[in-house]
Amino acid sequence: MKLTEFETRFGMAGRVLSIRRVKGMEPTRGAEVFPARCSLSAILYALKGHEVCLTDKNSPCRGGLVGLGLVDGLPPIPGGFGYFISCGRGEGFRPGERLKADPESGERMILSQPQKVAEGFDGILLRPYADGDTPDTVALFCDPDQLSAMVYLFNFSKDGSRYDTVIAPAVSGCASLFRIPFGELRQPEPRGVIGLTDINARVHFPASWASLTVSAGDFTRMLRDADESFVTTPLWEQIAARHDGEW
Repeated sequence: MKLTEFETRFGMAGRVLSIRRVKGMEPTRGAEVFPARCSLSAILYALKGHEVCLTDKNSPCRGGLVGLGLVDGLPPIPGGFGYFISCGRGEGFRPGERLKADPESGERMILSQPQKVAEGFDGILLRPYADGDTPDTVALFCDPDQLSAMVYLFNFSKDGSRYDTVIAPAVSGCASLFRIPFGELRQPEPRGVIGLTDINARVHFPASWASLTVSAGDFTRMLRDADESFVTTPLWEQIAARHDGEW
């Protein structure tokens, strides 16, 4: 199945993003790319048809470079990242976000993630996916029905011996779209990664959106499998019909 038919069948036109690590490219300039002062806003800009290169020179978020996988270690947040994501450090610092119970577990949440995933590259190139692209990963932005479809399409031709072929990690929005999927590329069978579960990330995206990021090879397989999958069944037509053309 070609991309255009895929997007039409699943109602995902303009929601398929090509992600590729690059070296030596100039970072994209312009405040329009980061209107929310969040590195993830570059995704929305890219989905509108633009090519965006993210590097350590243009990420506007202190934690963004870590989530993107371009640098390792703890984000350089005043007062300490562990306190920022948990209880805060008191007057004069940003309030704690209460996403973790204590600073120590907050720091472990970052340090336990895959490291050195940039693998010598110094930038990340984002653009709408097109047939023939050769990205590292592909991110699909979905509502719950579409996410269900993508998870099952991802698993359609797998041998069925594993139930954890798709994971939903409790990490930052950036990490769920970049660092964790890049880390999966080291595995013989990269898992799909559900993202945008981070509360910080959700405020920058439509309320119905989640994401699924897969390896480029897996997305090619999904396109190949789509014609033989549930997309041809009355069951999927019933699910698609309840969106009443909103897709």
